[in-house]
Parts: sequence; structure tokens; C-alpha cells
Amino acid sequence: MKVIAISDTHGKNFAEKIPECDVLIMAGDILPDFELGNGWLQKQWFWDSFIPYLNLIPAKYKILIAGNHDFYFQDIFKDQAEDEFKSKLPNNIFYLRDSNIVLDGVKFHGTPWVTHLRNWAFNIPDNKGPEYAKEYYSKIDNDVDVLISHCPPYGYGDTILEYNEMENLGNKWLMDEIKMKNPKYVVFGHIHSGNHNRMKWCHDSCEGRDVHMYNVSMLNEMYEFHYEPLELEIKKEKINDQ
Repeated sequence: MKVIAISDTHGKNFAEKIPECDVLIMAGDILPDFELGNGWLQKQWFWDSFIPYLNLIPAKYKILIAGNHDFYFQDIFKDQAEDEFKSKLPNNIFYLRDSNIVLDGVKFHGTPWVTHLRNWAFNIPDNKGPEYAKEYYSKIDNDVDVLISHCPPYGYGDTILEYNEMENLGNKWLMDEIKMKNPKYVVFGHIHSGNHNRMKWCHDSCEGRDVHMYNVSMLNEMYEFHYEPLELEIKKEKINDQ
């Protein structure tokens, strides 16, 4: 299975950068900002502009998750309208929010949650304690092949290299789940200029299986295209990256 993974396109045109593939993954911050928090304008753009545009991309399947800029997706979550939303999508486009999809034998899970961004979409409240926060990642299954997160796991691709900042901005609870669940592969964005090289983690209990992690954001901190899409060849028991 040929998979192309990207994130953080923020309403920009990217189709010419996507080769023919089996699965296109978009790991959040898909929608343009317009005015901060204006989900209505994002909704109009999504259906009138983005879906026709996405249909032109030569991918057999397309998987979308939300990010902290995607207020329209948060609106449908809060309004309990996700089922209606998904029913209107073309049959090869899948929206995941704390949910799974199995495509050609490969299991994908999507989670949009971020930390320390109180006024943005899909922010995990930081005033209810760590046990409460852990629940946001508890739906990740033990047999996930590809984990799609908007926020990086703590310590992996989560520092703003473009500004030479060293603070880790990733999510510790997400990293804890990765250590427990051992997905084969994790893709994320959010920190535009975080390390885009292959990163891996392996616990003694992994029995030799590495967890491969990539930051797949496409834009730099100036919201200009700077990074190329990640291309992967994924099999049920093997991952080859290019």
C-alpha cells in the first residue's frame, strides 16, 4: 500500500505535490483560518471548494482528521453532527475523530487533540488533572497500524526548530499511549518546523518492532510550503519509507 501523509495545509492548494497513491492522509489544520473561530466560513469553503479539489487528487482513499485551526470540525463534534457530516462525504473520503478505519487490511486511527491551546479547536482542558486528560487517547486500540494525530507525541518532532526553540510542545499522554499500544507508525503535524526526519521508539516489550514517527506538516512557520509529502510503502507486517 502506497501512503502519502501530509499535515497543516491551512487552506492552501497542494494537489500538484501529491503523487498517485492508495491512501492520502491529512493530519489536521486543513481549513483556512478566515476569522479566528469562524466555523461557518470554513464550512462553506470545505464543501464548495475543498471537496471538489480533493476529488481531483489521484488517491484511492483519503483520510482526514481535524487540527486546532479546524473550528468547523469542532462545531460538528459539539453539535453531535459528525454522523451526518460523514454521510455527505464521497465514499472514498473518511473523517476520523477518535475512531478507526481498516483499508486493505491496514488499520488507521485518527485523533485531533492538542494541549496548551485554550482558545483553539480540540484543546484538551488543562485544569482537570492528568487522569482526565489521558481519556482523550484511551480509544487508541492495541492493533493500530497507523496512528494519525494532529499533535506530536512528547519529545518527537515537537520543537520549533525554525526559531531555535528547545521547548517540547508535544503531548505526554499521547506518548504514554504510544508506549503502551505500540502502533507501527505515527504521523502528525501541528509544529510546522519540527524535526521531519524519521524518528523511532522501541521498548523492550516491542519484541524488535520499532514505532516509526514522522512530522508531516508541509508549511514552515511563515505558512509557506517548505516540506515535501511523506511517502510510505506499508504492508501489514512491514513498513518501508522513502
